[in-house]
Amino acid sequence: MTAFPYIPISVAVTLLILLTSGFALVVLFIIQLAIYFRRHSQSKKLEPALRAALTERDYKKAACLCERYRSAAPAPIISSMMIARSKTGEPSALIGVEEFKQVWLSSARLAFSKSMRPAEFAYWIKIIVISAPALSLLLDISHSLKGIDLISGDGSFSLYWVLWRGLPTLSFGMFLAIAAFALEQIASWQTAKLKFLSDDLAIEFLVYCAGKSGRQVSARYQPGSWM
Repeated sequence: MTAFPYIPISVAVTLLILLTSGFALVVLFIIQLAIYFRRHSQSKKLEPALRAALTERDYKKAACLCERYRSAAPAPIISSMMIARSKTGEPSALIGVEEFKQVWLSSARLAFSKSMRPAEFAYWIKIIVISAPALSLLLDISHSLKGIDLISGDGSFSLYWVLWRGLPTLSFGMFLAIAAFALEQIASWQTAKLKFLSDDLAIEFLVYCAGKSGRQVSARYQPGSWM
């Protein structure tokens, strides 16, 4: 019978952690790409149609567009701002802009915090894949040092063997850490790109709403009408 090579418990546990982390990174990368391309494609379809609806001040059409392309990045933000607009009635320009700004910031914070979850998971995976092999190697080194005569140097071969045996797992952990850091940066860049588009449309919505409110206030005031 062929005997299986002996693998220390610490090394086996470290390999299991690294393999699980690597699989989680692959799954996160696929999910992140799928979500980004879906939101990006729907945002590109929503942007020109929504700009045209805002130019025409057709807010019902804008609401329908946000409902149709609900996966687009600007959709939940513009929808929240239109709901706030319907609740405020006909406010003054200053009050309306301030309320819309608060709704814009809160809805954007909620929407893009979900987009940053893959980056947060990648950050914790990065910490795990660096810590696990390092702690395992330190544990094996502490055990091997007990059998070394510090004066004569007898038993030092076991220390060299532990270092050599821990090098592959440490290298694999560093490779996964670099991959996790890359995924973290990709997710942050993609989120920032979609946030820029959403902020641009939100500002345009604010400009149109403030312009309408400003004209209504000016219409009420007729110079010389009190005389």
